[in-house]
Amino acid sequence: MNVGFGATPAMSDAQQSIADDLGAVGRTKLSECERKRLLAAWGVATEESTTIGTEVAIGVKRDDQLGPVLMYGMGGIFAEMAAEVTLRVCPISKQDAQDMVNEVAGSRILIGSNGRPKADVDSLIDTLVRVSELAVNLEGIIDEININPLIVLPRGQGVKALEAVITLSHQQ
Repeated sequence: MNVGFGATPAMSDAQQSIADDLGAVGRTKLSECERKRLLAAWGVATEESTTIGTEVAIGVKRDDQLGPVLMYGMGGIFAEMAAEVTLRVCPISKQDAQDMVNEVAGSRILIGSNGRPKADVDSLIDTLVRVSELAVNLEGIIDEININPLIVLPRGQGVKALEAVITLSHQQ
């Protein structure tokens, strides 16, 4: 695991508003609307379903010593074939995100082969960075994030989170 440290990314007014709402005393669960609003504030689109694209998984878990740690790996049937993931301490840079994608052998499918279109790897990289920023900005409020599957659409079309689970911290 590569460990990198950086400054806490600044939050926009919309992101700060959501952080303040989530910091309310006694909150332990997010509604569906709150979950979508939170992800949207950090630029992660959600959608009910899609049939075109490659499934990947992104997660964050808070480590007692390291703080939020970002996980990336393949999703769907690709995860079953090779349960390979890579980890980084948040926040990460775009280069860290690119390295994470390159480290997972299954990610080669994103370049397009066997009739599959080239995937929007740039959007995947942006999403990895944004999720890491979300985790750092809301450290102490969010304990875990699990986005699986995140569909990487064909190049130029972005990514869509089909399912996301966000666990709030019990330390509030």
